[in-house]
Order: sequence, then structure tokens, then C-alpha cells
Amino acid sequence: HAEPSKAHAEPSKAHAEPSKAQRAKEAESEAEARYKEALSRADRALKKLEDLAADLGGGASRVASDIERAAEGAVHAQDAEKAFHGRLSALSRAGAGASLDGLEHEARKAAKDAQQASRRKSHEMRGIMSHMRRARKAEARDLSRDAQKAAVAALKAARALEDAQRHAGEKEEVYEGDYLHNELLSEGMQDHAENLGDKAEDRVEALFDRVDKLVDESSDEAERRSESMHHAVGQAREEAEAAVKRVVQSPKAGEAKQGDSDGRASKKSDDSAKVDDAKASKSDGQRAKKADDAKAEEVKQAKKSDDSQAKASKSDDQPAKEADDAAKARDTKQPKIGSEGVSVAAVGETSAFSPLLGLCGLISLFTGMTLLLSLRSRRDIREPLLLG
Repeated sequence: HAEPSKAHAEPSKAHAEPSKAQRAKEAESEAEARYKEALSRADRALKKLEDLAADLGGGASRVASDIERAAEGAVHAQDAEKAFHGRLSALSRAGAGASLDGLEHEARKAAKDAQQASRRKSHEMRGIMSHMRRARKAEARDLSRDAQKAAVAALKAARALEDAQRHAGEKEEVYEGDYLHNELLSEGMQDHAENLGDKAEDRVEALFDRVDKLVDESSDEAERRSESMHHAVGQAREEAEAAVKRVVQSPKAGEAKQGDSDGRASKKSDDSAKVDDAKASKSDGQRAKKADDAKAEEVKQAKKSDDSQAKASKSDDQPAKEADDAAKARDTKQPKIGSEGVSVAAVGETSAFSPLLGLCGLISLFTGMTLLLSLRSRRDIREPLLLG
């Protein structure tokens, strides 16, 4: 009975152990799974590197804002600025009994504290920016290195898969073709990871160059605000002194205002008196002018009367003048001489009229002299009127 049982035991043992071919197939499957896993890790590493490179392409303003918030949280520069503005407001609104020197001293101290806090904030921002630059570049290098390692691991897994396929009895053209494909893929992933790492580092530098400019602008602006604080303190002191001066001078201003009012009333009274005097003087002038005009009119009328009398005298003298002219014409008239000589009758007639003509001439001369003397006496009467 012992032999048959031994015979039955050998077949069950052979059935429990896998064959060489089965083990080769199992090894091939495990190698293929390891290769796929290595390829997946390399792909994920490349994806992280690609995301980093894309994120570094922009967002300088966002990065600068993050840096400023972090620096503010460490330094609290805004709290120092608020404290300064409070001191400045107290100085500008100081009353007459306040100590302007003490308030100015406190405001200037607050301005100095704010300026120092601003400078610490600028220094902190630069430190944070430098740390972020180094961290981003290190991240890019690490991701690139991890992706390259994953690609190399995928290539090793591809080589192990090739061996497993060969031991499993796969055809040479099959496992060599698969390995060549996997090798090219792994090497391509390795090169891509290296290029992405270099690109990411370049983008880190470009990004933080822009961030550096923004941080400089923010620091310069904060420094200008700090410098203007001291000027604001001086201006607030001047405003406070002016306000106190107005308060002190307000009673004097009331007295001066009353004096101005009295002066204006007195001036108004004087002006009114001057206006009345001017009106009276103007009225006297108008009356004097009217009197002068009346006198001139009288002189004009007298002149017209004298002219009328002169014309009348001229009319009276005109007949006498005409008679004189006729007498002269008769005296100068010569007897007409014919071609045969002068007649005796004509000569005798001329001799008879000669005494009569002489008498008429004498009468005319006497009359003319009488008229001339009469006219001269009338002119003597007119001259006083003309001279007046």
C-alpha cells in the first residue's frame, strides 16, 4: 500500500509547482506593470514642471502684492503711519492753551517712527522677494530633476520588460520593437524634462525682474510719503499758530471794526457836506453865468441900435452927396464945340450961369459940414454905451 500512495503524491507535486513558461509569463506581466508605473511617474513629474513653467509666465503684480502683505504683517508699517496722522491732527487742531512745541515734538517723533517702519518694510520686502526667487528656481530644478529621474526609471523598466519578453518566448522582432519604442519615449521624456527645467528657471528670473521693479516703486513711494511727513508737521504748526493768532486778535478786530465804522460815518458826513458845497457853488456859478448872459444880450441890443442909427444917417447923407456930385458934374461940364467953332450964344449962357452954380456949391458944402458935425456928435453919445 505504500508505493501506490507515493505514486499519487508525485503527480500532485507536479501539479502544484508552475512551469518555467508560466513563470516567464508572470515575470513578463510584472515587468510590463513596472514599466507602466515608471512611465506614469515620469509623466506626472513632467506635468508638474509644465505647470510651474506656465505659472511663471505672468502674475508679477500678484507676486508683488503677496510680498508686500507678508512684509506688512512682519513690520506693521501702516500702524506707524496711522499713529503719525493722529499726532498730526492733534497738532493742526491745537487750541490757544495747548503746547505747540510739545505737540510738534510728538508729531515729528511719530513721523520718524513711520519712516523707520517704512524702511524696515522695504528691507523685509526685498528679503521675501529674494527668498521667493531662490525657492522658485530650486522648485524648477527639483521638478526637472525628478522628471528626468522618472524618465530614466521608465527606460530601465523598458529594458527589464524586454528581457522578460525574451524569456517568455516572445519573438525577437516583438520584444526588440517594443524596447526601441519605449527607449525613444523615455529618452524623449528625459530631454523634455531637462528643457522644461531650464525654461522654468529662465521664467523665474524674468518674473522676479518684474517683481523687483514693482517692489522698488513701492519702496520709493513709501520713502516719499515718509519725507513729506516732516513737511506736513511744519505746515500743521503754521496752521495752528495762525489759528491761535486769530483767536487772540478777535477782540482787537472787533474794536478795529467799530473804529472803521465810525470812520466811514464821519467820512460819509464830510462827503455829504462837500456835495452840498459843490451844489451851492454850482448854483452861484449858474446865476453869475445868467447875469453875464443878460449883460451880453444888452450890449448886443445896443450894438444893433447903433447900427440902425448909422444906417439912417447914411440914408440922410445920401441925397446931399448926390447933390454935391451933380454940382461937380456941372462945374466940370464943358460947352460942346462944333466943327465950325463955338457960338456966341453958348458962351454968353455959360457966363450967365456961373454965379448961380457957385452959390449952389456953397450951399451944398455948408449943408455937408452941418451933417458931418451932427454925425460926430451922435458918435460921442454912442461911445459910452459901447465901452460899457
